[in-house]
Amino acid sequence: MSDKKLKNMIKKILFLTVMVLFASACGAKSPADNYTLIGEIQGLPENATLILFPLSHSEEAPIAEGVVKDGKFKISGKVDHPTAVTMVVKDGYGSKKFMLEPGTISLKGKVIANPAKGDKTQYRFDGVAVEGSPMTKKFDSLLSGRNKIDSDMMALQRKYANIHNIMSAPGQTRETIDSLRNTAEFKEMSTEEHKIFQALNDNFNTVVSENKDSFWGPLMMIALVTYLSPDNRPMYESLSPEAKGSDYGKKVYQELYPLGETGAKVKNFSGVTPAGEKVSLDEICKKNKYVLIDFWASWCRPCRASIPGLKKIYEAHGGKGFEIVGVSIDKDQAAWMKAINKEAMPWTNIRDVKGTIANDYHVSAVPTMFIIDSKGQLVAENLHGEELAKKIDELMAK
Repeated sequence: MSDKKLKNMIKKILFLTVMVLFASACGAKSPADNYTLIGEIQGLPENATLILFPLSHSEEAPIAEGVVKDGKFKISGKVDHPTAVTMVVKDGYGSKKFMLEPGTISLKGKVIANPAKGDKTQYRFDGVAVEGSPMTKKFDSLLSGRNKIDSDMMALQRKYANIHNIMSAPGQTRETIDSLRNTAEFKEMSTEEHKIFQALNDNFNTVVSENKDSFWGPLMMIALVTYLSPDNRPMYESLSPEAKGSDYGKKVYQELYPLGETGAKVKNFSGVTPAGEKVSLDEICKKNKYVLIDFWASWCRPCRASIPGLKKIYEAHGGKGFEIVGVSIDKDQAAWMKAINKEAMPWTNIRDVKGTIANDYHVSAVPTMFIIDSKGQLVAENLHGEELAKKIDELMAK
C-alpha cells in the first residue's frame, strides 16, 4: 500500500472516530438501549390504546403507547436503564407488570375482559406471557411471594364476605358493629387477617434485604407495597450505596423524605377556601408559630377518622399561634364541600384542584401530614393520633 493510500485510510478512520464521539456527545441514541415490544394478545378491543407507565407510587408521565390492530401491536423506544412498567388499556382497569429492557420483548396470550363500573372494562392479563426479557423472569420471581399472599387475602375476603357486607352497609349503628366484633367468627377473621399482614411484612423485609446491594432492593420497596411510610426508613438506610444511588433508590428516598431533612424550606402554595378567599401558605406561616398541613380526601376513611383528634388539637391551640391547613385531593368539589360541612372543620381548607400541591410535596397516600414553623421550614412529618397531639403540645409550650 502506498504512503498516500495509507494516509487517506488513516484520515477516514480518524474522521469516523470523531463522528462517533460527536454523536455520542450530542446524545444520539445507542441501538444497545433500544427496545421493541411485539404483542399478540387475544381479547383486546380493536384500536385499543395500550399505555406503558413507570411502576411508581406517584403519578408519572407515560413512557410510550401503542394501538391494537387485529390483536397485535408494536411499541418501540429507548430505555436508559432497566425499567419496571405497568401496561394498561386506556380507559380500562387491570394491568400487566414487566421489566422493560433493551432488545425485543414479546407479549403473547389472552386477556379476559369483564364489565366494570361505569363504561370501563376490567382486563385480566393472567394469561399473557412475557418472553425475551430475562429481568422480567427475576421480577416475577421476586413478586411471587406477594402474589401468593394477595390470593390468600382474596380467599379470606370471600370466606368472611358476610362480615364485610355488614360492616360496610350504610346506616349501621355502633351497637350492631360492636356486637359483631364480639362474635367468634369476627375474632377468627381478625386472627387470620393478622397472619396475612404479618406475612406481607415478612415477605417485604426478606425480599428487600436479599437484594439490598443493587437497584432490585429499592425497586421491590416500590413494587411490594402501595406506599412507603417513615417506618420503612431503616430498610432504606440498610441499602448499599449503589442501590441508594440508582434511579429507584432516589425514588424511594424522595418518598420517604418527601421534603428533605428536618429544617428544609417547604414549597409555598395557594388555594381558595370554601368561602372564596384566596390564601397562601407563606402568609399563614407568618401569622403563626407552627402550621400543620393535612393532605386528605372526603372518600378517605382514615382521613375522616383522624378529624376528631385534629379538632381536639385545634381547640387547644387554634388561634394561639397554631393553624391547620387542610389540603384536599378531592376531584369532586361537591364531595369536598359536603365533607367540610358535615365534619365542621374550623381551620383553613383548600382543594388541590390540579394535583400540583400533592405532587410538589410528593404525597403518595392520604392522610399525610407535615408540621412546619413560621419560616416555612419542616419540623416533623407523618405523625398521627396521640403522637401528633403530643408533638404539637411540646412545640406550642416553647
